[in-house]
Amino acid sequence: MLKTNTTLIFGAAFFWTVCAQANPVVNTSICDLAKIGAKVNGRQIRLAAIYTTDLREHSSLNDPRCPKLFLEPFDSLVSSADPTLKSFDEALSGDPTDLRLRQFKIDAVGRYAWNRHGRSVGRLYMEKIFSFRRFH
Repeated sequence: MLKTNTTLIFGAAFFWTVCAQANPVVNTSICDLAKIGAKVNGRQIRLAAIYTTDLREHSSLNDPRCPKLFLEPFDSLVSSADPTLKSFDEALSGDPTDLRLRQFKIDAVGRYAWNRHGRSVGRLYMEKIFSFRRFH
């Protein structure tokens, strides 16, 4: 019985390793997504960007190298969200009557949804924030 369970465990580990290698996280930028967005639709992407929000209706991810484009950030689709998202949300919070924009430089990974319309290059359902720093 132990041999069967061990074989099953190693088999499952091998399966997940192969799947992870078949679809690795795509390191990209908002500028590149304007060109390759359709090809990476549904994949996990990692990017560095400027997260801008007014804490009300507007939040966007921007790249100074292509200022006319933006990516729309959304909460993760995964029910067990990474604790780094909570830390980032706490850093974002503030006085709701404070009308100043909040800007952070972030390094994040999430599930990408291609939806090119106007200046938007799609949506990023954020799953993890590797680092963030407020600068405005």
